[in-house]
Amino acid sequence: MSGIVAFDVGEFRGIYPSIKLTDQQLNNCFSKAEIILNNTNCSPVKDLKERKILLYLLTAHYAT
Repeated sequence: MSGIVAFDVGEFRGIYPSIKLTDQQLNNCFSKAEIILNNTNCSPVKDLKERKILLYLLTAHYAT
C-alpha cells in the first residue's frame, strides 16, 4: 500500500473518548506524531492500517 494517513478528528475522538482537547490541539499532536513516524510513501511502515494505528497511538500519547 502507498499513500498517507489522513487524521480524522471525529474517528480519533471515537477511539479515545476520554481525550478532551480541541480539534486544533489534536491536529497539533498528530503533526508531532508524524515527526516520530514518517507518514509518506517512504515510511518504513508500508501498511496504511498499521501506520494509522501507530500514528493514532502516538497522537494519544502526546494528547495525554
